[in-house]
Amino acid sequence: MNNVRAKICTPQFLQMFKEKFDSEYYQMYKSRDRQAVEELFDSPAVFESNRISFNYSPLVVRGNESFGIRNAKNIYTTFPNLTLTQASTEEFWFTMLNTFYLDYIFESLEIRDTPEYLKNMMFMGTTRAFFSQHLSRAWWIGYRTYDEEHISNPWWLLDFLGKGDIHGKAFSLFTSTFTNNKKIGLGIIEGILLSQDHFKNVQYTYAFVDKYFNALGGVKILDILTREQVRDITVKLLDDVWKGQYPINGKDREHILKSVAR
Repeated sequence: MNNVRAKICTPQFLQMFKEKFDSEYYQMYKSRDRQAVEELFDSPAVFESNRISFNYSPLVVRGNESFGIRNAKNIYTTFPNLTLTQASTEEFWFTMLNTFYLDYIFESLEIRDTPEYLKNMMFMGTTRAFFSQHLSRAWWIGYRTYDEEHISNPWWLLDFLGKGDIHGKAFSLFTSTFTNNKKIGLGIIEGILLSQDHFKNVQYTYAFVDKYFNALGGVKILDILTREQVRDITVKLLDDVWKGQYPINGKDREHILKSVAR
């Protein structure tokens, strides 16, 4: 499908769906009743957007190689011109998932079929909302890692971040208040990449660096740091940890270090 208009629902429709999900709607998904879902969303409360059109490309489900990387690239390049307000709208992602991306829901349920899993897939949570709903999560990971300055491969940092548990690492890195500033997230990823000889590319490493910058934010205004400064601070921090010059408990060292300096 090319150049089709996106769909969105009213806030009232979304609220009604949430209220009736457990008692009425979950069974439609559990039984893979496509017709029932399509009829539910064939409603005056679900309408085409006058501002957003796109070329559809299907997502891949968990279990496929590099599925998180592929979906982030897919959704961000499918909707590259969304405003941050549009990308933060639960009604938009919820409706798109249940219409154009309904195959993704049904295929994902073949792997894990529980009400809570389906809710997490469809809805934005009350905390760290953007990184729960699956389409929203893919777009925001793509947006936060797309490096316009790296012309030959703008996805080079996503390709690194995406090795292993991409969603755990993204959750640790991008749900802090200070990483709302895109340059800070890019600088941290690049700093960890440059330190990969000694440090594991795992969620613990991102959480450790994130915690350091959160503490640093009390004495520095992080927004005035350049991306290069963030990268260099990250590299210096990890180098000090490796050399034993920055205090860190043994359990954390085991989680993030590949080796110990001699």
